[in-house]
Amino acid sequence: MDPAAEVRARYERSFGPSEVIFDPGEPGELLYVIRSGAVEIQKPVPVGPAAVARLGPGEVFGELSVLVGSPRLERAVAVAPTRLLALDAPTCEALCVERPEIALRLLRHLAHRVAELERSAGERAIEPMVRPVVAALLAQMPAGQESARIEPRLRGIAEAAGLDLFATYRAIQELIERKQVRLVNDALFVPSRSELLRAAPDRASP
Repeated sequence: MDPAAEVRARYERSFGPSEVIFDPGEPGELLYVIRSGAVEIQKPVPVGPAAVARLGPGEVFGELSVLVGSPRLERAVAVAPTRLLALDAPTCEALCVERPEIALRLLRHLAHRVAELERSAGERAIEPMVRPVVAALLAQMPAGQESARIEPRLRGIAEAAGLDLFATYRAIQELIERKQVRLVNDALFVPSRSELLRAAPDRASP
């Protein structure tokens, strides 16, 4: 039998629409390759599962738990009639040895996932700096005014936010990249109070 056909016969699994493939907290013993159909990856949040990705044929998921031996952090749900290859770590390793193109595809996928995780971690790391800076900027805006030019020095913003100068600078750069604040003639311009407020609803007040 052709090796690829043998793998399909031994490891292929089918799921119907809305059928859960795995849930958070379950052991991460298998990684999955989508043969056909579609899978939605969901993260648990207080108001219910939130979709973070929708994957299609040829894509891999569930691999991080298998490689590091950790429980699942997300839920995977079939959103259409779906066929998957379910591979444990030894089988995946054997396939990578026999079929180098599979190893290359998996490495590319892992590199992409690591880049996504690093970006997400960076965003989470800067949020505690952004919130107090937003509160400090809003405090400088005239009451009831939707947009304003703000001219306090960086040190003044840092003192109001309770941060050091470097953290304050990083937070302002982040707000500029988000287009919630602009730098105009050595001053900060807030084009929309309501948009800026969304950056830190728990720390800032309109």
